[in-house]
Amino acid sequence: MSTVFRRVLIVLVIILVLILASIAVVINFVFTPEKITPVALRMINQQLDARVFCDKVELTFFSSFPHFGARLNNGYVLSKNNKDTLAAFNDFRGSVNLTKFLLSKEVDIEKISVLKPRLYVVVDPQGKVNYDILKKETSINEDTLTGNPEIKSIHVKSLLIKDATFHYLDLGTKLDFRIPSLNLKLGFRDDDDNLLLKLYVESKQLAITKGGHGLIKQLHSVLETEMKLDKKKRILNFEDGKLKLNDIDFRLDGQFAELKPQKAVDVVLEATMRVPSLANLWKMLPKRYLKTEDVDVGGKVYLVLSSKGIYGGGKTPISRAQLKIHGGSLRYKRFPGRINQLEADVETLLDFNQSNRSELRINKIILNGTGISVLGSGLVRNLLTKPEIAPHIQAKVDLTKVGNTFPIAEGIQMGGTAALDLNGKITYDANAGFDYRDLLLYGNCKMDNLKVNISKDSLVFHTAHTELNVRRSGMDSLLGHVEVDELTLQYGRKHNLSVKALQTALSRARYGDKQQPLKGEIQLAKLRYQSADSLDATLERATIVAEARPGSKPRSPHFTTHFNAQNFAIHYGKTKLIIDEGSYDFDIKKDEQKRWWPKGSFSFSKLIATIPHLDKPLSVNRSHIAVDGHDIRLNNAFVSFGNFKTKLDGEVKNIFPVDKADTFLYANLNLHARYLDVDEMMKLISTETPKASVIEAMAAPTLAAAPPVKAVEASQNFAIPKNIRFTFNSFVDRLKMGDLVLTGLKGQARIDNGQLNLHDFSLTSGDAYLQTKLRYEPQHDGQARVRYVIDVRNMNMDQAKDFAPGLDTLFPIIQSLEGRADFSIKGSAKLKNDMEIDVGSIKSIAALKASHLTVRNNKAFSELAKTFKFKERDSTFVDSLNVEMLIRDQQLEILPALVEIDRYRLAVGGIQHIDLSYNYHVSVLKSPIPFKTGVDIKGKIPDYNISLAKARYKYYFTDKERLAKKADSTIIKKRNIILKMIDFQ
Repeated sequence: MSTVFRRVLIVLVIILVLILASIAVVINFVFTPEKITPVALRMINQQLDARVFCDKVELTFFSSFPHFGARLNNGYVLSKNNKDTLAAFNDFRGSVNLTKFLLSKEVDIEKISVLKPRLYVVVDPQGKVNYDILKKETSINEDTLTGNPEIKSIHVKSLLIKDATFHYLDLGTKLDFRIPSLNLKLGFRDDDDNLLLKLYVESKQLAITKGGHGLIKQLHSVLETEMKLDKKKRILNFEDGKLKLNDIDFRLDGQFAELKPQKAVDVVLEATMRVPSLANLWKMLPKRYLKTEDVDVGGKVYLVLSSKGIYGGGKTPISRAQLKIHGGSLRYKRFPGRINQLEADVETLLDFNQSNRSELRINKIILNGTGISVLGSGLVRNLLTKPEIAPHIQAKVDLTKVGNTFPIAEGIQMGGTAALDLNGKITYDANAGFDYRDLLLYGNCKMDNLKVNISKDSLVFHTAHTELNVRRSGMDSLLGHVEVDELTLQYGRKHNLSVKALQTALSRARYGDKQQPLKGEIQLAKLRYQSADSLDATLERATIVAEARPGSKPRSPHFTTHFNAQNFAIHYGKTKLIIDEGSYDFDIKKDEQKRWWPKGSFSFSKLIATIPHLDKPLSVNRSHIAVDGHDIRLNNAFVSFGNFKTKLDGEVKNIFPVDKADTFLYANLNLHARYLDVDEMMKLISTETPKASVIEAMAAPTLAAAPPVKAVEASQNFAIPKNIRFTFNSFVDRLKMGDLVLTGLKGQARIDNGQLNLHDFSLTSGDAYLQTKLRYEPQHDGQARVRYVIDVRNMNMDQAKDFAPGLDTLFPIIQSLEGRADFSIKGSAKLKNDMEIDVGSIKSIAALKASHLTVRNNKAFSELAKTFKFKERDSTFVDSLNVEMLIRDQQLEILPALVEIDRYRLAVGGIQHIDLSYNYHVSVLKSPIPFKTGVDIKGKIPDYNISLAKARYKYYFTDKERLAKKADSTIIKKRNIILKMIDFQ
């Protein structure tokens, strides 16, 4: 090599290095992303009727050498008027031939690649698309676009999209097209007349719906083809394209022609299965229930899919599919079973423009082989709206032989025989299911010792013998008979149904357009249903007459039933119900939440129920009960609950709660009882763990073993369930509460928020009349407090201890008096675990007013009489007695009270302690002695000590204002407050 040439080469290398270094400096230090991003976005947005946003724009040269490129990160494109996001991407790259742009002002884009974009394409009802975002005023002609007047044309050579999600929505045709995973590679080659394209596109889990109807789900497709676009005629053609749908290879030919005035496209597509072999189609069958490997498959398949017509302007092409199988056979290499004959001829037409034309026509299906013989045909009209299915099937299957000679998928066990001969018509709706009103089937079905066990779906079905015969009587009338010896069905570990000895007669008539109810008469030995949500129901020796008819809304079935059953038991959660010799009349319909609601009534010989938190079962003898959904109404129901025997009228609501936010059990009842023990009722409705014997006697068996019953712990009888809201309008002949026994009781009892309230209870006992209010309040410590107001008129003195339990202990003087008095007490007290009053906890005020009382001649009074020198007589009378009392801090304080007895006028007061010790004082205000004196009585029952003292109460009962002012004002205030709160008028 010459020296001159080497020097020239060195110079060129140096120049090239300098150029590259200059470019690197410019790109990395001059045109940085921070500087170029706003400029680039402004230039891009000037060319679009849309808005482009991104985090960063970078210029590239070395990675796209010899072309000049750009890279956009984390961007998105808003369509016109910012209505929706047309596209969003993580990484967008493009490269352009810079030399060509500088020399000829042509934008020649070598490659565009987009990583993980999210594409959303919308066509509005007028046919306008949201992806038409190039500004029309920048167009030079239909094939070239410029960003400014200096740019002559823009060309794109290749487009690459990786890991995209794609959503296409046509609001005019209601076509919805979704692809969760899409990869696309599109190459362009341009000449004067044509645009040549090379397309590869792969989509996974493709789904297509039309007007809410699912057409395609979970489709994996691959399309690879070359296409030619005639620029002048605006026609796109392609031939011999490769289309793979779920691994089935098709030859795809088609043409798209633009209909410019209509803004629509004339579509012609046809896909033909490349290898017409049944073996290829067999491989595509789901392997869930049938093995598709290691098998010899023979026969030919003709499968053609086509779509022709106009797309756009609210119109959709008409799609057809044809499937024919000839000479089909099938034999597993390692199993003796064989299908000797497999023939099929099926056609489908989908016309979204006239949906009532869409249909599926099964001209024939023939399947003959080991243990299998099937001959069928059918027609499905109105395929896209409300399909009307008209089947004709003749089949005989020996499932035992099939299971032993064919490789059934793992986890499936079968046995028994089944024979079917079926014709008729079935109407189906995607939203409401099968329409029973248009169910018109006839034929017969017989199953003997049939067993199917699918462990994967937890489905177990067995019937010893089941036979169904349905025949036509007239044009549209049906008569049928069902006979079941024994049947069991378990599904999904949630539902378990068993039936023994069932016979049913079915009938349905139709006169013109008037549809008559579907009627059934059923004789049943036993039926049992269990579900995983704690529902367990058993019906024994029943006769049922039922009919199904249209409800208030379309396809809302309405059932009317009448049946008699020897035994009926239902177990729902911890609630259990057993009914003997019941007779039932019910209408059953479905509400808007698709829940079934019964309405009607039933009568029975005896009903027994256990309810959560109730220690003893509830028993109802012969009665009539009305049911409305989850509510019941009682009419003269004779109820036994523990030792209670009552008659109830009224209603109980929300027995089986549906709303999780409202689990309250409501009741509003009129209660008539001869005897009611409140103490026992409190124990029965306490939250103490119920006794095992009660639960075991009432419990129905469950799907899973019940947990062992825990032993009852230390008694805490005071908590009333807070989810019980009962109101009893009570009429009770005799009521017991602790030591208090009341008769002739009337009033209202309410249980709410864990409390018992007695409102305005009244009773008459002899000449005495009592009114009371009471509130039973459980406490947080497991104890309970009772608040009370008791007002008695004209009572016997010895009844005071009954109306105010504990008063005889705190105020033993009343045991020495006979006669009648008015008495009132207001306050509260705690209850012991045995429901007795805790005397030490009493906090009350009380007042007693009496006259003409007789004093019993006891030891205490004899000593007092000697001290005051009462006249000796058989009995001593108290002319008047007015006592105000304050009970608190485990003691009774008797405020100074005036007592007129014999020739004396006395003022009595003092303290009585709970330990029966006392400190009383008696002031003598008037006596044969011409001066005032007093007596202190101290001690502990039965011991006491009487001593003379000064008269402490001489100022409390004087008419002289000067002397009255010397009385203790505190005691005067206490007495006035009590008298104000207790009015004896």
